[in-house]
Amino acid sequence: MSLVAGGVVAAPSAPDAGATAGAAAAPSGDHTPPATGAPTASTASPGAAAARRGPAPSASAFGAPSSAADVERAWRSLRGVPAQWASYVRRLDLGTISSIFKTALPAELFSGFAAATASYADAGPDGAAHAHGTLHALSGAGRFGILTMCMDKADTKAVADVFAKLQAAQARGDLPAISAEDLAALRAKYA
Repeated sequence: MSLVAGGVVAAPSAPDAGATAGAAAAPSGDHTPPATGAPTASTASPGAAAARRGPAPSASAFGAPSSAADVERAWRSLRGVPAQWASYVRRLDLGTISSIFKTALPAELFSGFAAATASYADAGPDGAAHAHGTLHALSGAGRFGILTMCMDKADTKAVADVFAKLQAAQARGDLPAISAEDLAALRAKYA
């Protein structure tokens, strides 16, 4: 026994009263909690981890952008859910894309736009028209020439996929307002 602030404190000499019957007490200095059979963060399923993080971000949570920073904010939130990012891109007004990226388009966003556009370019006449319009709008962005010179394999593949889908849409008659020459001229900007 020892005196602490006028009270008596007994030093524990027996296993903790809260320990389950038949369980061995942990050696002194070992602060590992007893195994309970409950999953830990390292053994929990990925679905359980996702449930703790909350619902996946949604494109509908973001309104129309008024600046490049608004689009970047949406990209940072939605890039982990490609279908939601593609949904956001598809909702963007083509004039807005041109105006907010007039001076510069970050490389990461360029990659995001290429992948998103590839995902919906074959989604009927409206998807094809928006994909074409998006690529056209991006081609007027600041530093566009540098971006196309520095495309990585994933970007090159995404852009090639978009143009293949646009050519197929044109062959089906889904892009009546866009001539083969216009499509070839746009493709040349991305080469």
